[in-house]
Amino acid sequence: MWNGLFFGAGGTQTVTLQSLETGCDSLATLTLTVTPSQVPDFDQLGPYCQDDPADALPNISIDGITGVWGPPGINTNAVGPTIYAFVVDPNQCALNYQMVIQVNETPDLSIIGTDEICEGQDATLTALSGLANGDFYWLPNGETTNEITVSPTQTTQYTATYSVGGCPSPVVDFTVIVNPNIPVYAGDDVTLCLGESVALNGSNGINYSWSGGVEDGVDFVPSETNVYTLTGFSADGCETQDDVLVEVLPLPVIDPGLPLSVCEGELVVLSASGLGIGGTYNWDNGASDLVPFNLNNTTTFTVTGIDENGCQGSASVTLTAEPNPIALFQANPVSGAIPLNVDFINQSSNATQYSWDFGNGDELNYFEPSNPEISTIYESEGFFNVQLIAQNDLCSDTFSLAINVLEIADPIIFVPNVFSPNQDGTNELFLIDTENIATIELIILNRWGNIMARIESLDGGWDGRSSNGNDAEEGVYFYKYTATGMNGSDLSGHGFLTLVR
Repeated sequence: MWNGLFFGAGGTQTVTLQSLETGCDSLATLTLTVTPSQVPDFDQLGPYCQDDPADALPNISIDGITGVWGPPGINTNAVGPTIYAFVVDPNQCALNYQMVIQVNETPDLSIIGTDEICEGQDATLTALSGLANGDFYWLPNGETTNEITVSPTQTTQYTATYSVGGCPSPVVDFTVIVNPNIPVYAGDDVTLCLGESVALNGSNGINYSWSGGVEDGVDFVPSETNVYTLTGFSADGCETQDDVLVEVLPLPVIDPGLPLSVCEGELVVLSASGLGIGGTYNWDNGASDLVPFNLNNTTTFTVTGIDENGCQGSASVTLTAEPNPIALFQANPVSGAIPLNVDFINQSSNATQYSWDFGNGDELNYFEPSNPEISTIYESEGFFNVQLIAQNDLCSDTFSLAINVLEIADPIIFVPNVFSPNQDGTNELFLIDTENIATIELIILNRWGNIMARIESLDGGWDGRSSNGNDAEEGVYFYKYTATGMNGSDLSGHGFLTLVR
């Protein structure tokens, strides 16, 4: 064998021949020159983007080594690293070569976000990709984040790209439509009175909502002055607002005046206040403000006042008509001779207090429930005016009656119309009662005109017998009389009487 034969490196080496049997070396010597193998030198290709055109693999290295590649060409459809082998042609002192070529995946890209807004609104656009660690780029504003917020004033198209490892995504467009804001109208300001209703109506929109719980076009009764905001929506859903002032005026406070008590039929005047200048008052029950009228019954009057703003208030007042007393009395007798004792009967009504003036200096005052006997004596001749004033708490009435007191009283004759001379001791005589009579003549006749009796005594009477002393028959008889009074006056009369046995 050759001692020291080694070909791992280039250069010149001397080797000796050694016998394996004898162990003797140096049988022969040999000087060898070894040229070292070259490593082909290539420019690194790639990385490439998926599906991009690729460079051709060179069959000659930079240092002139030839060979072939396997695979023979770069496949950019194969994403990731791929090993390409360069096999050196024969008879070249060179080594085979491997090149790793990277093909990067083309990133996907999509945009999500609000594609329709109203004037003045913002839209948020988000670019999405399945690959991470890339770079975003937006047009027209040049943003480099995956999410942007835009505020276009008109419909605008936005473009985004995304690059990972130098490989760009396809360009993606996203259009944001800007709908115009169409102003809504809440209507003119409203002035109304407390308690009145109003309906607020929006216009120039499709749908409406109001602040304060108000429903569009539906009556409601506001309790105070307020500003109501209308939010209206167009057909595109764009929202605008407008305000309307609803002014609630307080109702006037009417003063109808104080309650009043008067006598029935007395004149009264109703006078209301509280409206100020320009207000009007209307009373019920036929009354008018400041116009006198007679109050005949207790009545509650209601006044309605309308102020200068048209707001209405009302109030009531009760006017009490106290019943008028009716003063009335009877006197017995109303005439007679001195001394004349007259008794009075009080027939008044609706009164509680009485004042008597008897005209002769005597007076009497008393209150109910007292009920005294009322009388007086007249000691002198003349006419005496008796006056009674009957009163209640508020009203009074007066009644007067003249008493004629004579020095000699007027003659009086009373004639009965039946008697019964039957010996029972009762009503046995037909007897005329007289007062102040000086003389009298009484004649009794039967139905044939025959005189049954003639009586000329003030104390005499007919006993039911004829002039011959026989009992007269039962039946109707005629009488007539003539008399002279003590005062010289003449009296006469006639009539019928009945005799009953």
